[in-house]
Amino acid sequence: MEITLSELLQSNLIKPSTKDSIIKVGKMRDTVKKSVIAQLGHRFETVEYVAGKRGQEPRFILGKSKEVESEYIPNVGRPSIDWSDEIKLFKSAIYKNGSKPITKKTLIYLAFGLEKSDRVRLKCFRKVYFKSLDLESISALDLLGDSNKQTEIYIYQIQNIAEFFEEYVLKYKIHQMMNTFDTILNETSYIITYRDNNKEILTGEEYAEYASFRNEIIKQLKENDTPFYAFNGKIKKAIKDKFGFEFAYEEYTFTNSEQFAGVVADVEKCKKDLFNRIMRDVQKRQERFNVKNVKKEILSTKIVDVLMSFDELSVFIEKFLNLWFENDSVTIIESEAEFLSAVKIQIDEMEIAKSINVSNGRNVDKLMKKLQSFKKVGAL
Repeated sequence: MEITLSELLQSNLIKPSTKDSIIKVGKMRDTVKKSVIAQLGHRFETVEYVAGKRGQEPRFILGKSKEVESEYIPNVGRPSIDWSDEIKLFKSAIYKNGSKPITKKTLIYLAFGLEKSDRVRLKCFRKVYFKSLDLESISALDLLGDSNKQTEIYIYQIQNIAEFFEEYVLKYKIHQMMNTFDTILNETSYIITYRDNNKEILTGEEYAEYASFRNEIIKQLKENDTPFYAFNGKIKKAIKDKFGFEFAYEEYTFTNSEQFAGVVADVEKCKKDLFNRIMRDVQKRQERFNVKNVKKEILSTKIVDVLMSFDELSVFIEKFLNLWFENDSVTIIESEAEFLSAVKIQIDEMEIAKSINVSNGRNVDKLMKKLQSFKKVGAL
């Protein structure tokens, strides 16, 4: 039997963590190659590696399958965290999803019954902002702002807290659960399809090249101390300039989801555990801030810094989680309604200004960026 590297990456013959290493680097380093050979050795009597030459892919020539194979258990994180409930939850979600193609991240949100869309979370943050006008931090923030630009200030403060949560809190939790999810991949059969954001199919090599390039861009941005709110935009631009698309992803089709038909999961317990884990992370960030800074000394006009200066970040995030976990992004209070009316007026004015500037041949990049922010935060 012969299997190419791209075919191997789409199989369940090696650990998900090993696949990730190959995809991120874009090739097999010697240590990874040895690991792949050892893992294949669990399943086949002989394994021979053949290097790719003249545009051909590297491949493995596999001998007869072993009747009894010793299983490997991938390392998925700190042993102090018990993920057994989440594993049951994900297995149950795989069964319910059936054979429909799905990404790991989407399946995790589906399992928890949470809205995946960052726009939904942004709406929740907007609602929390206007429900928190009585907080010392928000009151102090209002006093610092230019009253003539109040609507614009609200827009950027809401964006700032949402981007902070996405980048420094939620991304880490989702990454942890995706690693946990990988333990299930060793128990079932599936097909991986690589796609770009236009839903066009990529080969394993194309996806590996994309992943390697993306990691290099992230490394450069971190070395240059790029602020978190500019990260995603710069990453997408660099990728689009090189590949013609903004991002790519792995899509899983589970071919034996019925095997998890009898798995019983406690969704509410898992949601409660996720809630508590997020809050612990936020509280630790607040504690680190308090060690370095004097409380109630406003260090900047960014909402995250102001919330932490008044020791109110946990209060704000807890309000947000309650809304998001309850899927309550519909109810609009009076102050939020007034804000949305003001946003609509300014959007209309900016659309007119854009048309005039375009007809006169003027650059509208700055105006378009502002318009996009208003439309995003002000979406009903």
